[in-house]
Parts: sequence; structure tokens; C-alpha cells
Amino acid sequence: MSTPLSSAGFALAVLFCISCNGPAKSRASLDISVRNDTTTVLDEVKLLYGSNLASVSDPILSPSNFMTLLGGCERPSTDTAEVSFVEHQSRQPHTVKVNMAPLKALPGGKHQVVINITALDQARIEVDGPPCHYNLLVIESAKQMWAWGKSSKAEPSWADLRAYFPQDWANGMPSCPVGGTYSIGGIGEPAKCSAGGKGHSLQ
Repeated sequence: MSTPLSSAGFALAVLFCISCNGPAKSRASLDISVRNDTTTVLDEVKLLYGSNLASVSDPILSPSNFMTLLGGCERPSTDTAEVSFVEHQSRQPHTVKVNMAPLKALPGGKHQVVINITALDQARIEVDGPPCHYNLLVIESAKQMWAWGKSSKAEPSWADLRAYFPQDWANGMPSCPVGGTYSIGGIGEPAKCSAGGKGHSLQ
């Protein structure tokens, strides 16, 4: 499901469980990530989401990169969220309102939500995209956080990234639904799935 938004250029992936009164209703767990689909390097990325404020002030968010900001969130109590960031070179700040209303209608259970910032004043939100594509995005987000302050030629291991992965990746590694094998790649090199093709790459 894809809904265009007025926001700035990155992507957000969300896992969601709904808490309600009454028996046997699954609770929501929301993992929010942001993807920069602009050509501009972004700094000081922050997400104001209901009563939650998450920020990543040190790592830069380079074009085509992805960063998880909030994990284990509940569904939104308001219809909008705000994403703010600073352009790396000009230091120009931006704040973009994101329409979160479509997320409030999601059924119980886990959901993948990605907000792609496609321009400095535009974004689109994607829900329940291909699971392998989501896994690759999470690997890239973990690589970016791990790489802060390290050499541009550094290449992490699965053990290095484990602390940045979702809790439900119990063994510390993602699993491709069709049996593909993931390769992490070095910094600046995208993670890959051996299955390849649509839904199994970051393209």
C-alpha cells in the first residue's frame, strides 16, 4: 500500500501492533525508519511522533541510505508526525509534516512501514512492502550506525551489527523468505540478497 505525502526525501519502515481492550487482540509494535531518496546529504535527523522524539544527530544520512529512528512504537495518537533535518553543506534546516492517519487503520500484528523522502518537501509512505527489501534496508541502517567514526573501507560482520537489529531477529541474522543469502558488503557498498530481482534488492 503506498500513499503520497508532503514531506522531505527519505524512507521510513514501520512495524505495528495494536493495543485494544478485549480478549485475543494483538498489540502493535512499530519500527520506524527513514530513507533519504534525495541527492542531498542530511544531518541531525529527528522524528517527532506523538509523544516520542527520536533523533540521530551524529551520523549523516547520505542519499539512498536508510536509518531506523524508532522501534517498538505504538500506533499514532495523532494524524501527523514531523520529520526535521539539516542539509549537510548549507546547514539549512527543514521540517516536514507527515500524514500518519493511514497507519491508524492498520489491523493488529506486525507491519512494515517505510517513509521515503523523495525531495526536500515531499515524501511517500509504504506499508508492508517486500520483506526481503525491508531486511536489506535494516542491514543498511545498521551498517550506517556501526560505521560512524570508522574508516570508509571498513566492513562489518554480522556480530558487529547484531546490536542494531530488531529484537525479533533472535539469532542476529535476517532470513530471506525464498531462501536467499544476504551479504553485508562494505561501507558505501549496498547489502545484497543472492535471490536478486524485484523485492530482493535495494533498487
